[in-house]
Amino acid sequence: MSKSGMFLGIVGMLAGAAIGSGVSQGKCDDARCTSRYAFTGALISGSMLVPIGVHIANPDRRRLVSSLGASALAGTVLYFGMRSIPGEPIQIAPFLAAPVQMFTSIKIETR
Repeated sequence: MSKSGMFLGIVGMLAGAAIGSGVSQGKCDDARCTSRYAFTGALISGSMLVPIGVHIANPDRRRLVSSLGASALAGTVLYFGMRSIPGEPIQIAPFLAAPVQMFTSIKIETR
């Protein structure tokens, strides 16, 4: 389950970063703004796809909604936690969130 969750999460992060970067093209004038959109997109899509990957690999599939909720909560906490640090290192949030989301998804899916 962890391999499936991590793989789908990484693919989702890449797709979310591409989408976020594309959205920023019409809204941003500097690289920092574009970066913020890309990493926020990566965090959002990773938050959705990590629990879906765990759910797909689970032979006894249940509790997807609870897993998605916990994953979204973890992503939100890490996003705003990173924003509260001076310098706003939002770039690290998707990479810190993925293992937490995977752990919570596996725990929720297997109980």
